[in-house]
Amino acid sequence: MSIPPEENVHQTLQDITDLNKQKKETEVFIPDDKPIETREDGAAVFQKARQFWNDKGLKPECRDVMMRCSDTQEILRTFQHYTWGEIRNAIGNYHWHKTKAGAGYLEPPPYGSLAGFLKTGVERYFDDDALDQQFKKEGK
Repeated sequence: MSIPPEENVHQTLQDITDLNKQKKETEVFIPDDKPIETREDGAAVFQKARQFWNDKGLKPECRDVMMRCSDTQEILRTFQHYTWGEIRNAIGNYHWHKTKAGAGYLEPPPYGSLAGFLKTGVERYFDDDALDQQFKKEGK
């Protein structure tokens, strides 16, 4: 069933009137159909993370082409909260901590795999400033 043209025009004019009234009342216009911020596809981010992890020579090498079903929910939760840039930075910081941090730092936590790191390590390593706070040994 289609709406007759004259009713459709009336509804459109009513919608415009309602929007103008809302704008006037609130002084701020917030459309209901505001687009949701777009994020990269989780599989694409996983592939980038896999490539970067392997390029850095972190062990064990990630041979998984896709996320395992058992890890997917937790990894996607990480991807929901962190951008690819933050995830990349976290992997880089973890690599630095494992290879170049020196005796003044605590041992890095063992994540066991890229999936393990993506589930719990990104939160600890994405911020450069937090490395010293979290992992630097206390001076005696």
